[in-house]
Amino acid sequence: MSFKCLSSTVLSSLLLMLVGCSDPGSTRVTEGGIGGSGDGDVAEGGIGGSGSGTTTGYGSLYVNEHRYYQIAEDALIWLDGELVAPNTINPTGQGLPLGLVAEFVLGEDANVEMTSGTIRKLVANHNVIGPITSLEPLAVLGQPVRTSADTLLDNVVLANLLAGQDIKVAGQRDQTGQIRASRIASAPAAPFWQLTGRIEDKDMHGFSIGDQRIEILSPAITCDGPLTNGQQVLVRAQPQAGFSKGDALSGVTEVLCLADGLSLFGEDAPATLPATADGYITGIHLSAGSGLPVQISLNGQIVDLTNVLPVLFATLASLELGTRLEVDGVLDTATGVLEARRLQLRDELDLFEIIAPLVRLEDGTVMVLGQPLIGLPVGDGSVLDGLTDGSTALLTGFINGDGLVVVKGETVADQLVSLRGAIQTIDAPAGQFIVAGIPFLLDSANSINLLGEDGVLVSLLDTILCNDLLPLLCPPGSGPQVDDSLIGMLADISDSSAVTGGLEGGDLILANPAP
Repeated sequence: MSFKCLSSTVLSSLLLMLVGCSDPGSTRVTEGGIGGSGDGDVAEGGIGGSGSGTTTGYGSLYVNEHRYYQIAEDALIWLDGELVAPNTINPTGQGLPLGLVAEFVLGEDANVEMTSGTIRKLVANHNVIGPITSLEPLAVLGQPVRTSADTLLDNVVLANLLAGQDIKVAGQRDQTGQIRASRIASAPAAPFWQLTGRIEDKDMHGFSIGDQRIEILSPAITCDGPLTNGQQVLVRAQPQAGFSKGDALSGVTEVLCLADGLSLFGEDAPATLPATADGYITGIHLSAGSGLPVQISLNGQIVDLTNVLPVLFATLASLELGTRLEVDGVLDTATGVLEARRLQLRDELDLFEIIAPLVRLEDGTVMVLGQPLIGLPVGDGSVLDGLTDGSTALLTGFINGDGLVVVKGETVADQLVSLRGAIQTIDAPAGQFIVAGIPFLLDSANSINLLGEDGVLVSLLDTILCNDLLPLLCPPGSGPQVDDSLIGMLADISDSSAVTGGLEGGDLILANPAP
């Protein structure tokens, strides 16, 4: 899960804390869901692009922080089945809340990179609306929900949540079925409960989505054929008084079948469209010859990687289940396959990769380089369970408010320490920068190189040569300085050594995030 990006923009994690509400005069519709049928008209004008992403800002609307779209005055916008007036989507009207995962269609003014254009149609749904069925871990209508420091909280305090309280959760499911929450909002007196996911354990009486059993009596089912296991659906139901964990959802009013992948463009779209998609890798198809990924699935959206160049700090071989990617490319509207041209690792400023010895303390805490680790739950345990005290482990994960969360851990033979991550803070007096909470002494590096935009390494300073052999050839200021200009740069430290208080020595590669 090293840094894998060819996009020209490093994505920030900042989300605006704004409250959303639907247009009071909106009309209920049964059409439309993320990955929906694509039926229905698009506002007047040709189609120039198709995409999906998370709403992150207004003015008109930002998606994934760096895609800025105007909204057509006659655009068709749905939120949880409600038709929303386009002129309410702004910081004042807040007709479309931030933190929602949306699918959209752009007009003919869309650029090839899908970073600008005019929204003609947009559909967004909360993954789940309903009662909290578990607090530790958090689950809503039986769906596991994972929060992070980037989760937008709308009139909600996580520590004050109560079992049975109705909330709305928006985000994306990862390969384990967890909803990685981008938005959690209070939902008092919600007119309906809602749940999206894949059908499991279907029988003549209903089916399950995750741990939630759903009884089907006589709802309006919108599908091209019979319901089947593995199919992605959206279920709406009447709120049930006294509902608690383990109860079946019985007051179902609607079941909408959702397509896998982009589909809002409809039948009249051009054969190919510029497109973008954002999601967690839920499937990988490897080449029989090279063993490299040639296709991946982003929660149902098939992405062809054949024409993608090697990516930053790694190759396609580093892609793995659970990696979150943003993909730009060309969509074949007949097959639904997105041919990737660029990949951007999402949330890269919060990711890390470490190779270092582990320390297990008597209280059960697992440490690496002085930092406590939190293992991603797997079954009845965690990814850290198989790693022994003193063993050298390869750890990949992300940073949140609780520390270093490990999503993959494995023992390796390599005894050399390495660290990859974004530079978070600077300790200028000590000559150190800090990655994943771990300090690194810049002057101790054996070599320092900058990875250029073309993938070529540019030597900034050979510190051993300068400091020990020919100091007169390297006057002060000839290399990178330990100041705030380093914050946000991507650091790749290899062949280093663990010392008290951090790392020293080794080779350092700095990647300068492009504007």
